[in-house]
Order: sequence, then structure tokens, then C-alpha cells
Amino acid sequence: RQPPTANQSPISPSTPGGTSNLGGPKGEVVKVPLDGKITKATELMKLAQSNLRCIDWSNITYELMSQSTGDLVTYRLSRPMRKGEQIDFFMSHSWYDDAKIKWARLTEFVNDFIHKYGREPTFWLDKVCIDQDNIGDGLKVLPVNVMACKRMLVLCGPSYPTRLWCAWELFTLFSFQAHNAA
Repeated sequence: RQPPTANQSPISPSTPGGTSNLGGPKGEVVKVPLDGKITKATELMKLAQSNLRCIDWSNITYELMSQSTGDLVTYRLSRPMRKGEQIDFFMSHSWYDDAKIKWARLTEFVNDFIHKYGREPTFWLDKVCIDQDNIGDGLKVLPVNVMACKRMLVLCGPSYPTRLWCAWELFTLFSFQAHNAA
């Protein structure tokens, strides 16, 4: 097959057929060019390991959980992982859900955790554990961030099931977990 000309779409089917709901032939194989932006798996693993961070419960506040935007100040609330440490929870939630309700449930959950384990938990939280000046690199290694945690904590409010980001986090978890664990 020849590369597309200037007037052709670079996304093209490899076999002819009828029309699908995606605008292409049914039963086709579609090739999507990556424009040379392929990162080797070994590079992604190095990136993930060097950038993996967590936030201690003592640094999580209602104010932090009520605003979706992050910056250098919020990034500094997280810390690099210690040797041999594993993050307790990947926190999955929608920034569009009621912050007061999420905070109340999160506080209850943490109090139960402290009572059971005698220590405060650690979390992976997107806006503090991803460098907001380099979000692309953080998103590339999302599966590693999810799997670096012992468990996922889902704070599921009304908008959670409608948010693509939340679905992606769950999909990532289910993709890498044993069926009985998921």
C-alpha cells in the first residue's frame, strides 16, 4: 500500500466493505499512524520508575480535593517513592462530583484504615502525582501508576460513570488484574 497523498486521510482501511458507524468499511483493519511518537517499553518503564510519586494522607485536605487544577504547589505535596515502598491506594474519582461528600467518605475510609493498620495510608492522586507541566509523560505511564498501588479506591459519585478518564482508570486496572482480583 502506498502512503496517503495530501488529499487522502492517513487513517485508511486495508480492505473494502460496507460502511460502519465509524465512517469506514465494515470488518476492516484500520491503520492509525503514530507520527514517529513511539516510545520504547524500556524507556516508558524508566520514565515511570523515575517519576512515580505518592501523597501522604497528612498532605490531603478538603481544599485539595475540591479543586481539579494542579500546579507546582500541589505537585510538591507529593513525594518520590521510598525504596521498597508500595502505594496503598490509587484514588479514582471524578472532579465533577460533590467535594463535600467525597471528602466525608474519604475521611471515614482513612479513619477505618488507621484504626485497622495503625498508620496513615498513601495515595496516588493525579493532580499531585503527575507533574502538571509535563502531563503527557504522566499519562503515558498510567498503567504503571495503577499497578504500583496495592489497591484502587473509587470515590464513585453521580458523574463518575460518565467520565472517560474514570473509565480509563478502571479499564487499566481490569486489564492488568487477575479476573478474580478485579
